[in-house]
Amino acid sequence: MKNLGLYITLLLVLTGCSLSKKLPEGKTIYSGGSVKVVGEASKKDKDNLEVDMEAVLAPRTNSMVLGFPYKVWLYYNIGEPKKPKGLRNFLRNKVGQKPVFYEVGYPKINRANLVNVAENNGYFKSTASSESVTKKYKTKVEYEVNLAPQYFIKEVSIDTLGLQVFGKDAKAISEGTVLKEGKPYNLDELIAERQRLSNVLQEKGYFYMSPSQFVLEVDTNLNSNLLTIKTKLSPDYSSAAVDKYYIREINVLSSAKQGDKEVKTSFKNLERSGLSIAENDKSYKPKVFTESIIFRQGELYSRSKQEASLNRLSNLKNFQYIRNRYEPHRTADSTYLDVNYFLTPLKKKSLKGQLSGLTKSNGLYGSEANVSWQNRNVFHGAEILKFEVNGGIDLQFGQIEYGNNYRRLSVAGDLTFPRFLIPFIKQRTKVSSGVPKTNINISYEILRRKDFYTLASSNAAFSYFWRKNTEYEHTLTPVYFSLIKASNFSENFVNQILFSENLSDLERYFQILENKLLLGLEYNLIYTPKVLQSSRDRVSFNFGFDVSGNVASLIAKKPEEGDGGYRQIFGVPYEQFAKFDFEGKYFKTIGKTTWANRLFTGFGIPYKNSIMLPQTKQYFSGGSNGLRGFRGRSLGPGTTAPEDISQELFGANSQGDIKLELNSELRFKASSYIELAAFIDAGNIWTYRDDTFYGEKAKFTADFVKDLAVDVGVGLRLDFTYLVLRGDFAIPVRKPWLDDPWVFDKISFDQKVWRQNNLIFNLAIAHPF
Repeated sequence: MKNLGLYITLLLVLTGCSLSKKLPEGKTIYSGGSVKVVGEASKKDKDNLEVDMEAVLAPRTNSMVLGFPYKVWLYYNIGEPKKPKGLRNFLRNKVGQKPVFYEVGYPKINRANLVNVAENNGYFKSTASSESVTKKYKTKVEYEVNLAPQYFIKEVSIDTLGLQVFGKDAKAISEGTVLKEGKPYNLDELIAERQRLSNVLQEKGYFYMSPSQFVLEVDTNLNSNLLTIKTKLSPDYSSAAVDKYYIREINVLSSAKQGDKEVKTSFKNLERSGLSIAENDKSYKPKVFTESIIFRQGELYSRSKQEASLNRLSNLKNFQYIRNRYEPHRTADSTYLDVNYFLTPLKKKSLKGQLSGLTKSNGLYGSEANVSWQNRNVFHGAEILKFEVNGGIDLQFGQIEYGNNYRRLSVAGDLTFPRFLIPFIKQRTKVSSGVPKTNINISYEILRRKDFYTLASSNAAFSYFWRKNTEYEHTLTPVYFSLIKASNFSENFVNQILFSENLSDLERYFQILENKLLLGLEYNLIYTPKVLQSSRDRVSFNFGFDVSGNVASLIAKKPEEGDGGYRQIFGVPYEQFAKFDFEGKYFKTIGKTTWANRLFTGFGIPYKNSIMLPQTKQYFSGGSNGLRGFRGRSLGPGTTAPEDISQELFGANSQGDIKLELNSELRFKASSYIELAAFIDAGNIWTYRDDTFYGEKAKFTADFVKDLAVDVGVGLRLDFTYLVLRGDFAIPVRKPWLDDPWVFDKISFDQKVWRQNNLIFNLAIAHPF
């Protein structure tokens, strides 16, 4: 490993020397700049300012890896193409990159930009200095910004006399302002305040209101670095901006072509809603538009209703283009708007085929072919009907002698209604950007393990989906059904089970042999709080619960002799459990580096008919999206050792009712295509009861922290915008089944046996979380 580092260093030195010889005389490559902020400010404020200031440095540098401009090196070594097209031309101009040379004028421009950033944050009269440092063929500029004392807001007021044109609505202007006494001056907050003022008044009918209609006067003529801010109507404000507009007509043309500019048809008015639909439009039922368009005749114009209507029409996924035009009308005492919607439908029917490769977190690799047929507006209510046929092959290598070879074939039907289907309850159209949806899904899947057995799964679900706003996304499945049956056990497979010395193989066989029936309810909530989102921070939460068997227990017959004490429906034992999930994600981005974090916890409670969660609902650990230092399904439950659950015929198949997992990862964008990562993962799975096949060591207890496994690793990702190809190397550093679980002292990269058992490579698509 030491020699490898030496070789890489030597290679960079040699390529750097060859590059410097190709540069024009007197020219050096601009390698960017660094900013150091000094003065009276907290460390946090200085760090944030340095990030903001480095973001405005110009120009952008060439792409580099470990400080080496590899694209420039490629540009020069490819040479001048002899033809305007061809491979050499592509490599030089598309893959390679022209050098960005250092110019003496860069520091002056950037010093002004840095001072501007400081003043935008209230540090008026700050200064900036710079020093250019040239090493070999590269020049970097080091900047130092000396902050002057920061200005704070002493008083915020409004020009009540000038704002009298808004009448009673003027009161709303002062409510909800982000400008507060005692806060530091910030230009972005002043810009946001003007936008807020415009939004507030647009919500109250002022259609032509805009941020430019307001002026925020800042007076810094005070001692002790204090200032005042006064909100005033611009002296050049538009007279139309202070008029309230009411909705007069709402016209919908649902068969418009992309180039249509005028409504050249007669309209049929829907009296209850005030909407008018083109008489020659017969494709859509009127309720499609009365449910999607929030505006009603005679009410005030509202910005939120405008945005919600456009978003709801878009979420129908029936229209290729959606255009909106307002026509003002003025009478002696009022102003009105005619609202026109021009909708260009998508093709009603479509057929799509897809062939793809895949990787799964359980260590399976394979390919699949998919053919789907879709019919939009199938019942003239913007419904979407979809049929899909999917076939694939999954292979598993490296864990067992035989390898797992699965063949999958599935058929699914999916029908989505853009509304709630709830009997006897009339739904009201509310102001929200999301269209409520009802989904009916039916599917049948055959999973065949070559020369072993076949699993057939019949599934059905009835679900509701709705989104109140961009923060909350709900999915409720009041009923789902799943029936799993095994068949076609080969004689060879049964003989291997009967003569296997591994009890895990026998336990897995009995799990497959038993038919499974699930009849339950699911709910999921995705919460993305606005207050926790920023240019640097992203936070999201996912909550879910799943309950199965309660309804089944009401209609099931009492167990008869020979049923093993299990209650049944249709002659099949049903599963009974309650399952709760929580997942939280936090991403912090500073420059080219992102710190990504994930917490997942799941808690399943099997009872009565179920000893453990059914296999389709169980948790597992390890693999490319979990603890990457452990092979898929090889970790846990509890302190169970991998050799205790390793199966000669099935491979690793650890299962649990409870899961805890924490992941933390640093991602560095080395170039537009290359991302480097370093990560640490921790977690495990457990059983809820101690009378399972795994025994007491797998049961969840108050000392669960002692059962946590830990791994560390590094990764390389190739980002092709629409596809991220990921390779991660990881090693375990804590093995909970050992008496001394921390294994740092046993790390031996130079030993082949250690590498085979501990160095895990995961190849996957997309980020792990």
